[in-house]
Order: sequence, then C-alpha cells, then structure tokens
Amino acid sequence: METIVLDTIDKRIDKEKEKEQNKPCKGLTPEQMKEQFKHLPFSYFNNQHTPYTKKNIIDVDSIIGYLYSTSYCNPALLGKNKEKFEQELRDKLCGLNPK
Repeated sequence: METIVLDTIDKRIDKEKEKEQNKPCKGLTPEQMKEQFKHLPFSYFNNQHTPYTKKNIIDVDSIIGYLYSTSYCNPALLGKNKEKFEQELRDKLCGLNPK
C-alpha cells in the first residue's frame, strides 16, 4: 500500500509548488516522508492475515485526510491535480480490498 500512495503522490503533485515548499526548514523531503510513512498506523496493512485483538479501522478517507494534512501532500501542492489524485488513490486503494 505504501508504494501505491507514494507513486500516486509523485504522479499528481505540482512539481513547481513542491520545489517552492521544499525550501530549507519547510516540510519534509520525499525521502523523509517515505521513512515517516512506514511508521503510520495504516502501514501494517498487507495481503497477509494477521490476527489482532483490537480492530483499528482505517478507511480510504482517513488515509487521504492524513495525506492532505501533511506538508508533503497538502491540497496546495496538488493544485489542479487534487481531484485526479484523490480519485486515482481511491481507485488503487479500493483495488487492494474491494469490500
């Protein structure tokens, strides 16, 4: 799932706005974001069944909301690509688990 999210961000981010935002002391670099993304609560999802005693339900809206709240993928950086990004990410994530 991490790869799907990061690839979709890279595809839809407005590169000019990203350059301006990624000046020193502003936001995270893509490498730093990838490292942080590994530690998010939804990064444990995979195609294997793992029993948990407590259910954490993280849906597509939660993932998109989190991404929009970051300096790496906020709506301003996506610019006119925001709607395409959101639809593409929804389609790809729902493809992982169509329920």
